[in-house]
Amino acid sequence: MPIGAFSDYPYQLQETTIAAGETLTLYTDGLTEALNAEHQLFGRKRAMQLIARCSGMTAKEIVDTVVDEVTQYAEQTEQSDDVTLLSICYKPDHPKAPKPHSSEQMTKDNID
Repeated sequence: MPIGAFSDYPYQLQETTIAAGETLTLYTDGLTEALNAEHQLFGRKRAMQLIARCSGMTAKEIVDTVVDEVTQYAEQTEQSDDVTLLSICYKPDHPKAPKPHSSEQMTKDNID
């Protein structure tokens, strides 16, 4: 379900499976649209390359690294949008990981 979305925009549902040890990183357009002093966008390609370089980092390290890099890129340039970033590392064997309540897969039809 889109968050902060427009009611008349035709959003499409997408699903993915994250395997143990994989990381999912989500970001808003404020990241790719961050401007430097020459008014050049940070860009999707640069964002994807940066996130790829974060392979093996914890979720917190990924967020900190990306935010630091974008801040350096922007060089004190006033930004027109916020940068929102979420990184999730799936570690089902971690001692603090919650145990699943059942083997039922979460879907849009069974989430309250």
